[in-house]
Amino acid sequence: MKKTICYFSCVTLLFVMSGSVPVSAGNNQDKVSKCKEAADKRNLQGDDRKNFMQTCVGKAEDVQQDKRTACKKLADEKNLQGHDRTSFLKDCMDKANSR
Repeated sequence: MKKTICYFSCVTLLFVMSGSVPVSAGNNQDKVSKCKEAADKRNLQGDDRKNFMQTCVGKAEDVQQDKRTACKKLADEKNLQGHDRTSFLKDCMDKANSR
């Protein structure tokens, strides 16, 4: 159990520390908004801004997928099924996105 918690914490910490990816990417509008803020802070314009936005939003989607995969792995390790699995995955994703 401690190994599982450590794994999940390490994965989440890596995403938070990466800095270039929005931490809590809830919906697409949030992702775009956070990426626009980052582009504004860097004073990017033209093609540089466009390329940055595409990469940033894409990374945010990758982060969500990685969080989802980590939560599913934890659920598998606990042999959860049915409603228990669904509930666990929802709670896990909520906790991962709140950081």
